[in-house]
Amino acid sequence: MVRAFSLLEVLVVLGVFVVVAGFSLFMGIDTIERGIAMQECDTLVSMLVSARTAGLANINERPHGVRIDATHFTRFEGTTFNSFTATHKAVARNPAVTISGPTLPVDIIFSQLAATTTGYSTITVSEAPASYAIDINSMGQIEW
Repeated sequence: MVRAFSLLEVLVVLGVFVVVAGFSLFMGIDTIERGIAMQECDTLVSMLVSARTAGLANINERPHGVRIDATHFTRFEGTTFNSFTATHKAVARNPAVTISGPTLPVDIIFSQLAATTTGYSTITVSEAPASYAIDINSMGQIEW
């Protein structure tokens, strides 16, 4: 005797699959949104660490810094940002991600040999629902 699944059993299994798939879709979208903000945070931290390291190493015997503006993160040399210098390393920002904390544009400059900065700053990188804080103290320590 051959036994098969009834229509009701098949519909129940399909219903369970639809519920699991729907839940997975919402979780996946949330993960993607968090990933976008995290990627922007990682890019900014990488540029800050690079500028701090260059300041500690006294490369070209100048301070090094990062400018954060509405469209780019820019790593530069010197005590002030000069937009006409060709040695800058600029990375385009993701327009969907919000940067808050200090008023933009902001320059974070690490001194020669000591890599100290002027004051304490907290930069928040966010795109709903994710938010990440980057703290930079006057000793040049970067925490995220």
